[in-house]
Amino acid sequence: MYIVDAHHHIGEKGLKDTVFGWQEDIEDVIKTMDRFNIDATMLQPLGGAHDPIKVHNEIYQYSQSYPGRIFGLVSMNPKVYGKKKTITEIERCVNDLGFVGIKFHTLAHGIDPTSEIGEYIL
Repeated sequence: MYIVDAHHHIGEKGLKDTVFGWQEDIEDVIKTMDRFNIDATMLQPLGGAHDPIKVHNEIYQYSQSYPGRIFGLVSMNPKVYGKKKTITEIERCVNDLGFVGIKFHTLAHGIDPTSEIGEYIL
């Protein structure tokens, strides 16, 4: 059996998430995966990441350090970064960094999936 955690958040080292006040780093992620026999996880920035692009770059590095165990999901708030920057980052992460999906965070980003923003992201 192969166990995949399809939804795991990570933040910038030493910084708490601006929405939920939470922080976790790669050491915590790997420790938890090992403890619960999780083979792979899909990692994304916390919903209130201070710099989601930086976190995307870190997730890519983690995927290289832990091949087959760490996979990236793109997640950034289009209300903060705008349509063009958000779409550019999605394309970069998927096409250049090999990310496997997009996290549309309706709660942390405060976005209705049926809104104009929701439409272009989805």
